[in-house]
Amino acid sequence: MSPLTIIEIALVSISLLVAISIVYYTLRSGISPMPSSSAVRQELIHFLPDIDSGPIYELGSGFGTLAIPLAQKYPDLQITGFEISPVPYWVSKIRARFLGLENLEFIRTDFLSTDLSQAQLLVSYLYPEGMEKIAAKLRKQPGSKQYFLSHTFALPGYVPMRTGQASDLYRSPIYLYKLGEPTSASNAGEA
Repeated sequence: MSPLTIIEIALVSISLLVAISIVYYTLRSGISPMPSSSAVRQELIHFLPDIDSGPIYELGSGFGTLAIPLAQKYPDLQITGFEISPVPYWVSKIRARFLGLENLEFIRTDFLSTDLSQAQLLVSYLYPEGMEKIAAKLRKQPGSKQYFLSHTFALPGYVPMRTGQASDLYRSPIYLYKLGEPTSASNAGEA
């Protein structure tokens, strides 16, 4: 076998293992790692609240496309991205190290099994069922005064304090919530 053939086989094998890993964790978690578009990231940055202390958590950080701009926006705050799928997790870690973002860490765990109560800001780009799960988890930690920023999907049972749209092809909706503030079930779906 020629050396080129061995390299080709190795590359195909690695590519296949990466694809299998992503598919497995997509089936396990119910969603694939989906990067936020540049237009959405830019709009999200404009929605970020003014906070000067406390950690920021990105729930389901994928390849770090939101966590990295968060770390750049808040250089004095600790940013933590939670990602269960190993390939996006390692890509994120490598990107953060390459960019020298010492205030950014990624943890390979399911955020639903993590205490989120210490975060000042929670950021997510989940799917409807994932948003229902996180809303149920947040309702179990009453009294929290956190901000919650999401795009595309609203947080069920909560009324956003501010809404907007990104200038992307889909006009993705953006929601900013202040948790722990009174909500009205009758208008929770409006935004």
